[in-house]
Amino acid sequence: MKIAGINNKGSWIKESGFRVFRKVNNPPVQRENIGKLISSFYYVREDEKVIDLASDLDKNRHIQAVGVTDGRDNIKGIILKKDLFDVLGKPYGQDILKHKKVDRFRVTTMKFGFDRSILSVAEEIQPFLSKTDPEFFLLYRDENKYAGIFNSIDMMMYLSLMTQRDMQLARNLQNRIVREDLFINKENFKLSCASSMAKGIGGDYYSVTNYDNGKWFITICDVCGKGLAASLVSTSIAGMLNIYDFKNGPEGFISKLNYYICRTFDFVTAAFIDFDEESGLLRIFDMGHSYIYLFKSDKLYKLKTSGGNIPLGIHENVIPVGDNYKLQYGDMFILITDGIVEQTNSKGEEFGEKRFYRIIKTHKNSEIGRIKDKLLEEIASFRAPLTQNDDITAVLLSYSGISPTSSK
Repeated sequence: MKIAGINNKGSWIKESGFRVFRKVNNPPVQRENIGKLISSFYYVREDEKVIDLASDLDKNRHIQAVGVTDGRDNIKGIILKKDLFDVLGKPYGQDILKHKKVDRFRVTTMKFGFDRSILSVAEEIQPFLSKTDPEFFLLYRDENKYAGIFNSIDMMMYLSLMTQRDMQLARNLQNRIVREDLFINKENFKLSCASSMAKGIGGDYYSVTNYDNGKWFITICDVCGKGLAASLVSTSIAGMLNIYDFKNGPEGFISKLNYYICRTFDFVTAAFIDFDEESGLLRIFDMGHSYIYLFKSDKLYKLKTSGGNIPLGIHENVIPVGDNYKLQYGDMFILITDGIVEQTNSKGEEFGEKRFYRIIKTHKNSEIGRIKDKLLEEIASFRAPLTQNDDITAVLLSYSGISPTSSK
């Protein structure tokens, strides 16, 4: 049963069974305000007896702190249950405190407006969030009326849940932009792509764009770093790719993207491929990426480009230089990110290019999608039981446009 007290601005409720506890009755919390994190609505007036407060605290053991107010419910401070019970537990503690007033044991702490945003308060109490033991903070309404108590653990739990929610939203967005699996089956070529992020979201990015009849623009990028920040950059790259007209040539796009990254981020390694499916011609812009391979005549070659290009974001003004290569019937062109060859196992060994080459050669006669699947399976088996070190992306293109009899 509850005995209702005043029910207006500064309202409170007195619950039966308690001697001195009062419970504030706040208005509804608006949006993501700090009032949402209140863990204790209880308070006591400063002229009450300590022994009565101790009795109420003993009956409600989940309460670790209570507010202290004057006769008009204006905030005076806070009492921590642990500190009070430490004194009461000492020899003659109860006798000494029997006639003492609550006010003697109150301490001051930081206080915040009930309608402050949670994130703004989090910034102010940042130094306390790394502590193991909770720190308690007061909330007020109507200038200085008691509104409740929250603690640093409440804040950490909220921030953790918010981060998880934001990460899931970012993951959903990135999955729409960077597909985990892509297969394109054309008369002259087959293309199989896969991407797996080490933290669910990350900085690896690939795209395949058909910008004209038989002409394709293939992109693979490795953003410096992992996680949410890297995913924001890869999302920006996707947006720029979607609005650029590649009929004007890839050089303009690469220069603009480099300028943007230079102004907003650290750096990105990338390979941009302009591919003509009818002629088999590749125009390769290797921007510091280097993980570019050709499987031809039963051998795997790591393609060496002119070397004049640098990663995106190093210098504002970059004039990209392309290298030309013409695919022949049966050739397999491969792009990967370093997360594949640098994946380690429990012995500290790297997966390496030799294992990568063995997989390609062993399954060379399989469908391109099967080769991609075997590569990912072998990496997962190699690293087990360890987690994935880095983001992993692979783009495999098998060419069949020019038969041996028609090639020159």
